[in-house]
Amino acid sequence: PAPPAPRPGPTPEQLERARLRQEQDLSVQVSELTDQVRSVEQAVGKLRSEVEVLEHAKEDEDQKVANAEGQIKRYGDNPRFLDIRAKAQEEASEAQRKLEEAQGRLEVKIGELAQVRADLAFKEEELAKVMG
Repeated sequence: PAPPAPRPGPTPEQLERARLRQEQDLSVQVSELTDQVRSVEQAVGKLRSEVEVLEHAKEDEDQKVANAEGQIKRYGDNPRFLDIRAKAQEEASEAQRKLEEAQGRLEVKIGELAQVRADLAFKEEELAKVMG
């Protein structure tokens, strides 16, 4: 028996419909990624503000430690100043822990933002090719 006849390729109308569908799909993806970029940018902004506040808090606690140490140098090992220094050191350690945790979250979110921006750029390129 003879081999089956090759199937005809898609018609120009079918090709155009497929191109339009792909264009619409990519447009939706670009829109969603644009929204995601905005959302992650807002989260990054909030985390940067949080880090700044925590940096100031850490500086304040470090200053309290320095002040207590200055009083100890001037007045000797007074139990009151030793207690103030110990408390200030604990608070400075806690402020440092919170700062490092927030900085870590900020780094993760900045990485996420870079990835979403890269995804968006890729989809925009694809869309530009489809739109020709």
